[in-house]
Amino acid sequence: MNKVFWITFFLLSSLIVNGQEEQSNSFVGKWNVEIKGTPGGDSKMEVTIITKDGKLQGTVTSKDDGTVAIKKIENKNNSIVVYFKHGWFTVNLVMERIDANHCKCKLADRYNGQSSRQGLKNP
Repeated sequence: MNKVFWITFFLLSSLIVNGQEEQSNSFVGKWNVEIKGTPGGDSKMEVTIITKDGKLQGTVTSKDDGTVAIKKIENKNNSIVVYFKHGWFTVNLVMERIDANHCKCKLADRYNGQSSRQGLKNP
């Protein structure tokens, strides 16, 4: 009985870990992000997310800041939060999945936008 419990526990644990890994890996790639209505006008950036040593990392490229490293990425249920340096500040970009190739975005908890994997049109 005890062995059955432990075998079941380890199997379920591995399924949960694999599911979380798949979900975060689904954001890997290059994303064209467009944010509407920022103080400097509509903002376009490219967010590149890779997996290195089992963790999500990457860069954000914009006209104003050039290419900057992502400082941190947090996994949420169906979204990720990307933290990066913009000017003197660290800002966050929430990318919430619409489908496999499109996300709703929110920059600095204030400005709404959308993103699509590079090579696709925005929804």
